[in-house]
Amino acid sequence: MPNGWLSCSSTGCCARASCPRRRSGSYGTRYRKRLIQEHTSECQRVQKTLEDAGIKLGSVASDVLGVPGRAMLQALVAGERDPEVLAELAKGQLRKKIPELREALRGRSRDHHALLVRLCLDHARYLEAAIAELDERADQVMAPFVEARDHLDTITGVGKRAAECTIAEIGADTTRFPTAGHLSSWAGMAPGNNITGGKRQSGKTTKGNVWLADILNQCAWSAARSRNTYLSAQYWRLARPTRQHRPPPRSPRRTTPRPRLPRHPPQDRGLTLRGSSQG
Repeated sequence: MPNGWLSCSSTGCCARASCPRRRSGSYGTRYRKRLIQEHTSECQRVQKTLEDAGIKLGSVASDVLGVPGRAMLQALVAGERDPEVLAELAKGQLRKKIPELREALRGRSRDHHALLVRLCLDHARYLEAAIAELDERADQVMAPFVEARDHLDTITGVGKRAAECTIAEIGADTTRFPTAGHLSSWAGMAPGNNITGGKRQSGKTTKGNVWLADILNQCAWSAARSRNTYLSAQYWRLARPTRQHRPPPRSPRRTTPRPRLPRHPPQDRGLTLRGSSQG
């Protein structure tokens, strides 16, 4: 197994934190995570530059660095400033929003804005190529663990990359963890057990593998925000909902409207109706 991708827990080495193979393990998945974070930062930097130029492309297009968004940005870098011409570069569903695009692209872009956007786009392309290369390498290294990865991928909130990072940090052989609680404590996800004099002091989570804890936190939030799933229902049953922390809306259900029964006139049982004359 190539060293540098899977930790020593998956290759049969010791489980000590001082193991040199463990210190040098999981470089591929961790480096890919950093590149993804840098790519996200570049996307945000492009939007910030456009906002400074008075261009509100992000308020109309859901993905600024999508195919139509990049075409508009490339034309903007090339020197095109006419919002009518830039809006015509829209493709697909975005062409339905051409009037909104014309208003959003009407800004005050300058040469320094075009320079910053060009540098950000070049860096974003480099990061995308590096991430794609690491994805291919991960597929090759994860070949013996395809079954375990696909099994983890079936869990709500866990994707392919999250499953690969989990296997890279924990390993496919979990027999060195006697129970799930031991694994949770090693990952730094177990609550603290600080009891002094019969009084519970602090329940802060223990320190553990920060890379694994980060992945598990992301998967937990993704599962909590899913709709009509068991994990989401369990989370919102335990969590306290607030205004900033509300469960996702339920999916609308198709219900058949109940038929209305015809209203029959009241039967005369010797009572006098309002407005009627007493004979």
